[in-house]
Amino acid sequence: MAKSLTIERRGYIDPSRPFVLRALMAVYRFLASVKLAVISISSLAATLCYATWFEKAHGGPATQEYVYQGVGFSILLAFLAINIFCAASIRYPWKRRQAGFVVTHIGLLTLIFGSWWGFKYSDEGRAGAPEGGVIDKLIRDQDTLVRIKSLDRQGQPEGEYELPFKGGPFNWPEGRWHWWQSLLVRIGFDSKTSDWPEGRYEVISNPKQPFKVAVKEYYTAAMPRHVHIAGVDGTPMLRLRPMIKAPGKTTMSDVFETGEERWFVIPARTMGYRVSRKAGPATFAFLYVDKPELVEDFLNPPKNPGTLGVARLRYVDKSNKPRTYEVRLDDTKPETPFTLPDSDLTVTLVAVEQKATDRDEFIQALGDTELRVVKFDVQKANGPKITHAGFAAQPMIPAVLASEEGQKADKPLLSIGYYRPPTLGGAGMAGNFGVVEVMGDSENRLYYRVFGRDETPTPPGETKTPKTGVLKGTPGPLRLDDSITAFGGNPNMPMTLTFSADQYLTSGEEKTIYEPYELPIGQRGNGLAAALLEMTVDGETKEFWVHRPPGLNTKFEPVRFKSKAFEMAFDCDRKPLPFSLKLIDFDVDFEPGTQQATKFVSQVEMTDQEVGIKNKPITISMNQPLTHRKLTFYQSSYERLRDANGRETGDFQSVFQVGYDAGRFLKYLGCALVVLGAFLQFYMKSGLFTDGGKRDDQKAADRARRLLERKGKPQPLTTTKPVKTKKRKNQHDDTIL
Repeated sequence: MAKSLTIERRGYIDPSRPFVLRALMAVYRFLASVKLAVISISSLAATLCYATWFEKAHGGPATQEYVYQGVGFSILLAFLAINIFCAASIRYPWKRRQAGFVVTHIGLLTLIFGSWWGFKYSDEGRAGAPEGGVIDKLIRDQDTLVRIKSLDRQGQPEGEYELPFKGGPFNWPEGRWHWWQSLLVRIGFDSKTSDWPEGRYEVISNPKQPFKVAVKEYYTAAMPRHVHIAGVDGTPMLRLRPMIKAPGKTTMSDVFETGEERWFVIPARTMGYRVSRKAGPATFAFLYVDKPELVEDFLNPPKNPGTLGVARLRYVDKSNKPRTYEVRLDDTKPETPFTLPDSDLTVTLVAVEQKATDRDEFIQALGDTELRVVKFDVQKANGPKITHAGFAAQPMIPAVLASEEGQKADKPLLSIGYYRPPTLGGAGMAGNFGVVEVMGDSENRLYYRVFGRDETPTPPGETKTPKTGVLKGTPGPLRLDDSITAFGGNPNMPMTLTFSADQYLTSGEEKTIYEPYELPIGQRGNGLAAALLEMTVDGETKEFWVHRPPGLNTKFEPVRFKSKAFEMAFDCDRKPLPFSLKLIDFDVDFEPGTQQATKFVSQVEMTDQEVGIKNKPITISMNQPLTHRKLTFYQSSYERLRDANGRETGDFQSVFQVGYDAGRFLKYLGCALVVLGAFLQFYMKSGLFTDGGKRDDQKAADRARRLLERKGKPQPLTTTKPVKTKKRKNQHDDTIL
């Protein structure tokens, strides 16, 4: 007897139903189909293969931003999740034998949702402090921003702004819409690159703020380089190149190791307008003057200055003519007044001082720790006595200075040029072979003079003592790129020293710029980023660089405008913690004879007012993290602390890696459900939840018979041999009767 067959399909909709309902059901059946599952899984596998190649070519940070955190990858996971959900829901009501199938799909959905939840609501960063310091903020390195402090007239902060900015994992103009164009060029694709946009300009401030800030360049890893350019409100600067042929050598070599050391920049707002630097066998000095008479003093020093030197007094006589009077200090008695010729000025020598100084401005100017000053009391007719001073090697310092109480200085009655040759071989200039001085004036001209050691032999039986330097040769003008022989020059001389001036700026600006450098692919993301900012305040625009400093501390750089002053820093988000950790003690152990750390241990005290914890002692080590309020502190590394000059102090700062994964429980739960579902599906399929399908077949047969009876067409049912049927398109869980 022929066997009648009725097929009942899940998700089936009667063709007589409305079109909208049929269309929705068709979409639903497609979302639950094996075809979409194949497409989604294949696309995911292809994307992961591409991500592996992309990470090998561009590093982990770029892969995270452009692949795993991209919109396309999110859409792909969303389609996979929808497919998993629809494939399970279309089979509802589920049979007991489908328990493994259902549990596996629920586990996959939980795993995908847990990953999304963790990405959305997790938190991570770093924290650290030196011994005695307090940790109360989480430093989120990935959430970069530009931090701006506005300063009042006293230089105190009066407001702070945070401008979020994320430059991306590529240097500009690469990155975002440019990185793929760079990729085409790298693989040899010939395109009209001239049609691509040059550079980028991204405004990061908002119109309500009292300034406009835009980013023009950005490098993920950058190294600083100093440049010197002409500026309106700059300071004098000179690029000097001394060369030396050391004893036993046949070729000349640079005295300064780097090109940066060749620049002599007079610090802004200094009175002496002089800067010195000792290198090799000599001290090199650059000074600036803006008066012709000071140039004359430089080129025509006294012939016999003696031990104490000579003071040149410049004044105006009774006929209103400029006059010069030289005072040889070795021959002048203190406290003995004398009258300057053709004037009503009475001058009295007060003192000739040579004393040690620890003031940085004088040490930097002189290249020595000895400050030489001559003082005179000057009286006009019956007027009050006014103390005037002259500073050796610093002719630009005014003769009359304001008092220490800040009172306004008296008007000088004359000017003093104090000439005193340097002492060579003294405590501050031990081993110094000579002094090379270069003077620049406001007319963009340079001059030079050289002092060397007095080679007079020391009498037998006497101790060799420091001597006053002797002027070598004749001072004269110095043209750019002309080489001047300071010492030696004779083939029989054991040493030769020459120098030349490469560049001279009467008003220059010293700026720090940053240049990109390539890190190994595996270390990309560990570089210190830098950005070129353009800031406009009240119509005035300036450009400057900001740089992420090494370590955890913020480094601000001053930026001054005519109407306002600011401090700028390239920083990251610093989230306040609901509790604090005070670092009591930090210990680090090293491998013997190396700088390789083997052990970090931090002793901290935790305070959390909300839960009643105060100064609770806790130990955090490499294998003993601290978890509090869902945040886990891992002892990760340390930093060597440095002073303002960049020198290591010998102290350490403990550094913790801090993290909270909001989706961790869901990820673990999802993995457990997938394993459980697989176990149910493969190991308990036979007999535990099913009788092999016999009961389901019987129920299906009963439903089919009742359906035929209702239609008035009773037909016998046979079960001798199942009839093979053609599988229909998008058919799911077909039941054969």
